[in-house]
Amino acid sequence: MSKTRNSKNRSLVIDIIKKAEQPISAENIFNSINSIKKVNLSTIYRILNSLTNQNVVIKQLKQDGIHYYEINDNTHKHNLICDRCHKTIKIENCPLKEFENSIKQKINFDITSHIIEFHGICKNCQK
Repeated sequence: MSKTRNSKNRSLVIDIIKKAEQPISAENIFNSINSIKKVNLSTIYRILNSLTNQNVVIKQLKQDGIHYYEINDNTHKHNLICDRCHKTIKIENCPLKEFENSIKQKINFDITSHIIEFHGICKNCQK
């Protein structure tokens, strides 16, 4: 496979992740790309591994056993995840700043990021 083709596929993967409203699985990326052009799933995984290694995307293993990807904007994440519809709702404010400072002082450990997920049932699924 040529370098240009790899770059185009890489750009497509990044565009799909950027446009996703929530973290997206490799299979969903694959399905989105295959609606545009034919690409192997193994190619998608190679691109995602490369992007993860380069810290362009964040790879998260969720409780459903599937890895999800999102663009690394160098901020930590807090999410509410509905166990029924699997919608992810981002929490914008970080309530853990004081806790992080306490860890840094007590253990001398610099926290570079954290990801917190709360699972439950969203408002729409409660109806």
